[in-house]
Amino acid sequence: MKKKFIILLLATLPSAVLWAQGQYGSWTTISLEKELSKKWELGAEAEVRTIYYARLIERASLGLSADYTILKGWKVGAGYQIMNKLDTKYTNYQLRNRFNVSTSGRLKFNDLTISLRERIQFTTKDESKRIRDDQTIDTYKINPEWKWRNRLQLSYNIPNCKITPTVSVESNFQLNNPDGNHFDKMRYVLSLGYKIKKVHLIEVFGVLDDEFETGEAGEIISSSDDDVYGKYNLGIGYKYSF
Repeated sequence: MKKKFIILLLATLPSAVLWAQGQYGSWTTISLEKELSKKWELGAEAEVRTIYYARLIERASLGLSADYTILKGWKVGAGYQIMNKLDTKYTNYQLRNRFNVSTSGRLKFNDLTISLRERIQFTTKDESKRIRDDQTIDTYKINPEWKWRNRLQLSYNIPNCKITPTVSVESNFQLNNPDGNHFDKMRYVLSLGYKIKKVHLIEVFGVLDDEFETGEAGEIISSSDDDVYGKYNLGIGYKYSF
């Protein structure tokens, strides 16, 4: 009985928090994972994100990835994403290409798994449509954009239960800002994963994105208030592994 209560509490916590804040979006993800050998693994992912109470598509993307296991619990990988993303300033969409390389490590302590992922990300933004539609020459300050992303994640395998709760925190650090590099985003995620016959994984999750900017005195301040688009999100994901 106690275990069921804890699972129910974890399942309802993300949605309760986001509904209380009022402004929220949604993430929907479908992914495939193929194990080619004991060392190599390929992945593909399609994702749609919405904002403004889940009424407006903010981003649609397709991605491919490859991972190589160096040692047990230690991987390196690379990935590519193409996305159509809404520019909320000009209310039009633009094409973006994103590349990344990463390394990740994992340690298990009984039923607790701790993992750390370090990633370098490179994103190009196509500004031609926005400039053509708005007749305004207003290029991005950082394009292409380089970032270092650092994610710490904890997962707990509940004994005799198919549901796995996971929490993570991820920082985004700018690498080529002409005004000075700094952390520009923190992402906090709480999720519940449910496995079906080892090949199907269904996940529900809540995401809090807290963005930062540089103040007039050079200090780093939060630029995300409770009404900002994309700060609070509810998500559902499906993964098929074969």
